[in-house]
Amino acid sequence: MALPQQCEAAFGTADLYGVLGVRRGASPQEIRRGYHRVSLRLHPDRDCEALQDGRDWLQYWRLLFKVTVKDIEDFHKNYKNSAEELADVKAAYLNFKGDMDRIMESVMCADYTDEPRIREMIEEAIDSGELPSFKAFVKESKQKRTARRRRAEKEAKEAEKAKDKLGLGGENDLQAMIKSRCRDREKQMDNFFAQLEAKYGASAKKGGKKTSAKKRK
Repeated sequence: MALPQQCEAAFGTADLYGVLGVRRGASPQEIRRGYHRVSLRLHPDRDCEALQDGRDWLQYWRLLFKVTVKDIEDFHKNYKNSAEELADVKAAYLNFKGDMDRIMESVMCADYTDEPRIREMIEEAIDSGELPSFKAFVKESKQKRTARRRRAEKEAKEAEKAKDKLGLGGENDLQAMIKSRCRDREKQMDNFFAQLEAKYGASAKKGGKKTSAKKRK
């Protein structure tokens, strides 16, 4: 499957700039930052070791971004209720035309307990005229909301079972959750990040070198 089709299947859009959350014509630094954010949201500590190319992706990701469990926890604390989160919620609302299933999947650090808060953000922006009123949002059925909540509760229970099975506790709770979700996402994501890195990684690194050269001058 080609990269645009993988993007469409995984993110609901074939626009790579939209996937990364950056504007068209973004600088290499902006693209790399967007890549980092997508990595943090979807791939923070992947432990599925043997993919088709034989690469140890866990080691690769840690070398590339140096993301630790504490980094993720700190990011969650700083991100929630921030201006950045509000901007991301608004962007997701526009991108998915009010589909709360997709919005809740795409907003970083969000789980089903955050839905009332995220919904309130959107409603306030609609009332102020900042966002359009999409039917998928304002007319969402009670059945759809209930189904979304049940799916989320089921995922939370599965993560808790995985934690107990692995004998993890404390800060390792997040690792247990990631391990349980890793398998569910693997089919769609096996090749996506490798292709994304091949498409954008080289230019981002070149951009970084140019910046360093300017500083030396």
